[in-house]
Amino acid sequence: MTPDLANRISRLTLGTVQLGMDYGSFVPTSPPAHDAILQIFNNAIAGGVTCLDTAPAYGSSETAIGGWLAAATIADRRDRPFIVTKLSALEGIGDLDIGDEIRQRAQGSLARLRTDRLDGYLVHRAADLFRPGAADALRDLVDEELIGGFGLSVYEPAELEAALTIDGLALVQLPFNVFDRRFAESGLIARAADLDITVFARSTFLQGVAFLAPNKLPHMLSDLQTPLAQLHALAKSSGHPIAGLCLQAVLSEPGVASVVVGASRLDELNQSLAAAASEIDKGLLSAIRQLASGVDEALIDPRRWT
Repeated sequence: MTPDLANRISRLTLGTVQLGMDYGSFVPTSPPAHDAILQIFNNAIAGGVTCLDTAPAYGSSETAIGGWLAAATIADRRDRPFIVTKLSALEGIGDLDIGDEIRQRAQGSLARLRTDRLDGYLVHRAADLFRPGAADALRDLVDEELIGGFGLSVYEPAELEAALTIDGLALVQLPFNVFDRRFAESGLIARAADLDITVFARSTFLQGVAFLAPNKLPHMLSDLQTPLAQLHALAKSSGHPIAGLCLQAVLSEPGVASVVVGASRLDELNQSLAAAASEIDKGLLSAIRQLASGVDEALIDPRRWT
């Protein structure tokens, strides 16, 4: 990824899944009305957000961004936000068709987003990046300037460990929150940053679990009650909102370029903007980092919630 593009990435990235489809396991949301979506985009940009995260799998998210860009007359890549979208799972696609399929899907995203280049293009299912011809096809799209850089979205450290060997890898999106420090403690975030790979962190609030009352957790997450109660106690004793503690715990990690946060309402966006601008002292930060100790992976991976 070229330095001028990397410099366009703000510390907060607006995640747009909630603007395109129903979302959330325990704190469900539905897409707001069209005018409200436009207001969220406009206020995010006014608040210093310069990066948007989307995907074809996020319902009408890409189309909403494209409509907003057209209405705001900022589709010129020099003026518009840095846009990251994703390559949907390549299930059912034969190896010989991988290259053509990747190109067609990228062109579909370009059309929906109403732009001439995807700044970041992430393989949504990590295993697809290792399909024969996939990385070559993505490198070709970079050479043709249809995408600014390619990468992948991961769930597990082993996926990122393997991906770091792929030539041309420019971006990675990974889960990181107060209960899940696997990528930091394994050294993989630092390694990626050393390789000039831009690291986006997601799931900062663990799909809203951080805001639940500890005694109201669903049964399959009952073992999170103690660390969640400790998080709430730290928020109360410090006077910082839970959102602030969660965001600062990730933003303060060396190597993390940006944190993806969603919003289905304007007040949620404003809460995240304010939280990202807050500061917490090193002692409190150290206490927050201890919350992940001993937390079972089944509790922090939404794919395993049933």
